[in-house]
Amino acid sequence: MEKYTLADTGREKRYNKALSLDDAHVDSVIKIAKKHIVKGNKSSKSFKNYDKFHSKILADTNNYKEKAIVFDDFGVLIFEKLGNNKAIRFTDGEVTRMNGKALIHNHPSGQTLSFEDVLLAIRGELKEIVAFSGKGTYFKLIIKDKLDINDIRIQYAQAKKEAASVINTLVSKGVFTKEQADLEYKHFIMSLFSQKIKGVRYEQTQY
Repeated sequence: MEKYTLADTGREKRYNKALSLDDAHVDSVIKIAKKHIVKGNKSSKSFKNYDKFHSKILADTNNYKEKAIVFDDFGVLIFEKLGNNKAIRFTDGEVTRMNGKALIHNHPSGQTLSFEDVLLAIRGELKEIVAFSGKGTYFKLIIKDKLDINDIRIQYAQAKKEAASVINTLVSKGVFTKEQADLEYKHFIMSLFSQKIKGVRYEQTQY
C-alpha cells in the first residue's frame, strides 16, 4: 500500500514534531496514524463511486446536514437517507437493506468515522462504510469478516483510552492546539482500533 504525504503540510510538521519528542508511546501512535493515511487512486472504481455520491450529497445538503447513500458493487444507488447536522437514524428495515452493500455519508464536522458508524457497519453487514469531510478526504472502514460487537466495544474503548493519553501529551507539549487535537483524536482512535481488530481495514485518503 502506497504511503501518502499528508495533504496539510502543517499537519505533517506536527506529526514530525510529535516524533521528535522521543516518547515511545507517542511515537507508536503517530506511526500507526500515519500508516493509515494513504494515497488515493482516482482511476479506481471505488473512487468513481465515491466521487459521484460525494457530489450528490454535497449538492443536496451543502454539507450542513448529514446524508447517507447506500450503493452496490456496480455503483447503483440502493437508497438514501437525510439526517441532521450530527447523525442519521436508520430503521431496522433500512439496516437490513445494507447487507453486502457500501455506505457513504458526509461528516460536516470534518472528522473521521465514529463509533456509531462502526456499529452501523456491523449491524448492517456492510462491505464498507465511508465518511467524507467535504474537502476531498475520505475515511473508509472495509469489513472483511463478521465481527463480534462485544469485542468491538472493548477494543474501541481501549483505543479511545490510548488515543486520549497521546492527545493530552501532545497538547500539553504544545505540538497540537486544542482544535487540531480534536480533529486528530478520532483518527488516532480508528487507527489504533483497526490494529486491534482482525478482519477490518481503515484508511484516510486525500484525493
